[in-house]
Amino acid sequence: MQDQISYKGIIISPGLRFDFFTPITKHRTSTLQFTSITSDSGFADSKMKYQISPRINVAYPITSNSKVNIAYDLNFKIPELQFLYDGFATTRLRGNQILGNPNMDAQRENSYQVSYESQLSDDFALDLTAYYKDIYNQIE
Repeated sequence: MQDQISYKGIIISPGLRFDFFTPITKHRTSTLQFTSITSDSGFADSKMKYQISPRINVAYPITSNSKVNIAYDLNFKIPELQFLYDGFATTRLRGNQILGNPNMDAQRENSYQVSYESQLSDDFALDLTAYYKDIYNQIE
């Protein structure tokens, strides 16, 4: 969902995004010792992961040929499926085997961006952009 608001030349674009992911499987409750998939205990239902991600962009024209842009957004990214499911339904553990974890948290990113754009002449333009990103729940 996104909208655009104009007020005295300032353009504000707020938005919301709803992300969710349901693994629809069980996960091992203990990561300290191996539990075979045929075991009656040591497993629990995986939880649905969801997040409401706000985003906003503000464009402010300084002159008819230049403007400043400020943006913020929050992103949700599920881990690659190999880290969720590979080797999960195994009855034996071999050396160097990666076991998937369907209950793994999604990656979260906070992104910030500031830019300045200017039309210097009919042939030349200037665009300077600075950005910063915080990333949480990365796979180690």
